[in-house]
Amino acid sequence: MLPYTNIKIHAVVLSAVLALAHTAAFVLMLSRTGLDLQHLEVLNNAAWACRGAHEMAIRARVLDSFLADSWYVPGLRVFKGPRDERLREQFEDLLATTEEFKHRHHGVYLGVGELRRLDTKYGLRSIWDAPELDVTLFYDIYSPSDGLPDDDGAASLNITDRVTVKMGLWDLGNLYVTKALDVYQQGLLLSERGVNFTAWSSYRFMRANGVTAVFPAYLRALDALVEITAGELKAGYVQQLGILLAEGCVLSLLAALYMWYVAGKIPVGLTRGLALMSITLEAEDEEEEDDGWLRRHATVGDHRGSAPGAPNDGVDGGGKDKDKAGGGKGEGAGSAGGGAWSSIRFHFRKSTDGDASNRGQSFSGLGPVGTRGRVWGLITRWLRGNKVAPATGRRNLVPSRYMPLMLVLPVLGWALLLIAVSVAGEQMMHGMDASVATFNIVHTFVIRFHRALYYTLELCSATSWAAIDAFKSILSVELERLKTEYTVMLFGNKNDPALVADNHFRLVHTGVLFGGETKPAQLIYHYRGCLAEPDECQPEDSPFYSATVNGLDVLVRQSYGHMESLIVQQPAAISLNSSDFEYVWATSETDMEGGLNLLVQTYYGDVQNRLRREQRLQIALFSVIWIWVMWYLFLQLRPLLARCRRESKRMAELLCQLPNEVDVETLVARAIGGAAAAAAQQQLDKQAAGGRSSGPTKVRRRSIQFFS
Repeated sequence: MLPYTNIKIHAVVLSAVLALAHTAAFVLMLSRTGLDLQHLEVLNNAAWACRGAHEMAIRARVLDSFLADSWYVPGLRVFKGPRDERLREQFEDLLATTEEFKHRHHGVYLGVGELRRLDTKYGLRSIWDAPELDVTLFYDIYSPSDGLPDDDGAASLNITDRVTVKMGLWDLGNLYVTKALDVYQQGLLLSERGVNFTAWSSYRFMRANGVTAVFPAYLRALDALVEITAGELKAGYVQQLGILLAEGCVLSLLAALYMWYVAGKIPVGLTRGLALMSITLEAEDEEEEDDGWLRRHATVGDHRGSAPGAPNDGVDGGGKDKDKAGGGKGEGAGSAGGGAWSSIRFHFRKSTDGDASNRGQSFSGLGPVGTRGRVWGLITRWLRGNKVAPATGRRNLVPSRYMPLMLVLPVLGWALLLIAVSVAGEQMMHGMDASVATFNIVHTFVIRFHRALYYTLELCSATSWAAIDAFKSILSVELERLKTEYTVMLFGNKNDPALVADNHFRLVHTGVLFGGETKPAQLIYHYRGCLAEPDECQPEDSPFYSATVNGLDVLVRQSYGHMESLIVQQPAAISLNSSDFEYVWATSETDMEGGLNLLVQTYYGDVQNRLRREQRLQIALFSVIWIWVMWYLFLQLRPLLARCRRESKRMAELLCQLPNEVDVETLVARAIGGAAAAAAQQQLDKQAAGGRSSGPTKVRRRSIQFFS
C-alpha cells in the first residue's frame, strides 16, 4: 500500500472515530437535557395543579355565598352588578379552573405527550398511589335528584352523613374533579329546588378536602420532584464534565498523537514507494549529464541559506569531479537524522537563472532556509527543520514537521473548540439545582397566598364567634408561613440557619434576586404600572391605586397588613363589609395574581431558556464536528496528499537523472531509515567487500531501489 494511501485511510478512520464519539456524546447530552426539561415541566404542572385546587375551593366558597344567600354585598368587586350575571361568571370560572386542574393533575401522573410512570425516588410514586391520605366523604341521606320530603323542616335542609377513608393523591385529585364538575352541573339547579347548598355533599367534599388534604399531598410531591429534578441536573453536570475530560482531553490528545505518529511514518513508506516507481525519461533527457551539471543544479544549502549564484559549500563549480565522496555518497551524507520526515524538499535550479526562487521546485524536507532574523530562524528551524547541518563537514537530512503539523493542528483545534464549548455549557448548567428549587419556592409562595386568601374569605364569612376564632388561628399560621416563603423566595435560605435543615428550603441558596437574572428584581421592586389585565386595573381614583402600580413587593406587604388587621380585630368588626377584606378581595385575584403569574412565567422562562440554550449549544457543536470532518478530509488532507504525491514523483524523477556513481540508496536510507538504514548500510558494505557493482547500469527506464 502506498504511504499516502495509508495515511489517508488512517485519517479517515480517525475522523470517523472522532465524529462517532461526539455523536454518541451529543445524543447522550441531548437526551439528558430533554429529560431535564421534562422534569421541569412535571414540576411546573404539579405546582399549577396545587394552585388550581385552591382556586376551585375559592370559587366553591363564593358560590356558597351566592346560593345560600347568607351574605350578598353589591359593593364588592366580584359581586357588583346583577346577581345572576355574577353568579354565571363564578360557575364559568369554576369550570375553567376545574378543567385546568384536571389537565395538570393528569399531566403529572400520566406524563405529557406520552405515558410515563412517576419516579419512585423520594417516595414520589407512593404519594400518588399509596392510600395514605385521610379523606372525608359525604353522603346525602336523601338524593337531591329525587326531591326532598314534603315536610317544611326538610325543605331547607339536606341531611348528609360522613365517613373517613384512605386514598392516594391520584384518586383524591380525580374525585375532587368529579365533585367540582358536579357542583358546576347541578349547583344552581338544586339550589333553585330548595336544596341547602352549604350542606350538599359535593360542596362539603370540596370544602373539607380541597385545602386540607390536597395541599399537603401536593406539597410533599413538589418537594420530591425538586429533589429528583435537582439530582438529574447534577448528574447531567457531572456527565458533561466527564464528556469534556474523555472526549475533549483524552480522546483528542490521543488522536493528535496518533496522527503525528502516522505522519511521521511516511518517509519509510515513501522510500518503499519510490523503490517501486518507474520514471520514463523524455528523449531530450536521455543524454547523461556530467557531475558538474549535478553540482550546478542540485544545490543543497545549509541552515544559514545560500544566496542565488553564491558558491556552494564544498562543491566545485567546474569540470568533472572524480571524487565520489564529495559527490553525495553515503560518507558525505552524514549520520542518520533523528525523527521522521513528512516528505523531502529539494531546491532545483539552473545556474543560468538569476532568480532561484522562481525556478525552484519545492519539496518539504531538504533545501535551504533563508535567514529572516534570529527569532524567525528559530521558529522555522523547529517547524521545518534545518535541511543541512555542516558543523562536522558532513551534510545531514533533518526531519521536516510540516505534514505532521498540518494533520495534527486541526485535531488540536477541534479539541480546543470542544473544550471551550463544554466549559461554556458547564457555566450555564452550574447552579441549576438551586434555580429549580427557587422556582419551586416561587410557586409555593403563590399557592400559600391563595391559601391565605381562602382563609381570609372563610374568616370574613363566618357566622359564629367560635368559627371566627378558629379561622383567625388558621389565618395567622398561614400568614407566617407565607412571609417565610416570601423571604426565602427573595434572598434564599442563608438568612435563617434553621431553614437550611428543612427539606423544603434546603436547596434554595440564592433566591430570585441574586440568582443571576434581573427580571424578577425589576418586577418586584422597580415595576411601574398595573399588573392586572387592562380591564381589571384599579382606576386612578381608587383608594388602592397607589398600591397596585408600584411593583409586586408593595402589593404583597400591603396584603400582609390588611390580613394582620383582620386577625387582631374584634369578632364583631370582622365582616365582608370590612375595608381590610375589601382591599384583599379587590386586589388579590386581579393585580396580585397578575403580578404573581408574571413572576412565575418570568422565572420559569429563565430556567427553561438555560436548558434550551444548552440544547442549542450541543446542536451547534454537533453540526461543527461534521463540518470539521468534511473540511479536514476534503480541504485539508486531500490537497496535502496531492501535493506530496507530486513531490514524490518529482523526487523520483530527479533521482533517476543522477549519475550511477552517486550512491542515492545509501544517502536516503542513512538520512531516513535510522536503524533500518544502519542494517542497509551493513548490507551494502558486505556487497562492496564482495566486489559487487556500486549501482545499476544506465537504462532508459530506470527503477530506483531504496532500503528502508
